[in-house]
Amino acid sequence: ELEQTQNFLCELEQRLGQSRAQAFLQKYKRVVGLVEEANDLTKALRPQKRMRMSIEVIVDLYTYTTEDPELVIRVWQGPVGARRWRMIVRQKIMSKSKFSLADAVAQLRFKRRATMVAMVTPSSNPDF
Repeated sequence: ELEQTQNFLCELEQRLGQSRAQAFLQKYKRVVGLVEEANDLTKALRPQKRMRMSIEVIVDLYTYTTEDPELVIRVWQGPVGARRWRMIVRQKIMSKSKFSLADAVAQLRFKRRATMVAMVTPSSNPDF
């Protein structure tokens, strides 16, 4: 992350000049601390929400050579509830299985049919 930030700042300095790049860097440094604190508080006070914040830089494609970029705080939320449960099952159980979910369902259906057939064969039914 640090290397990407440094590359961006070098490119920004070439486009906008040293003073504007330094001003942007000062804003960025201030926001980094605030975002880290917000993430720590969110994790401590609301861990069940599975939220985190990150800093993103946006620029206008038409004026990026002359306009300063803007900092935006993005709020991310990880999956919760049933959606999280499905994701865990897919990652932990289905990925370790050599069969897909469709294979597992097909096997269960086959076993059920085989059991039903065994129940009505003459060897198991004295009425035949």
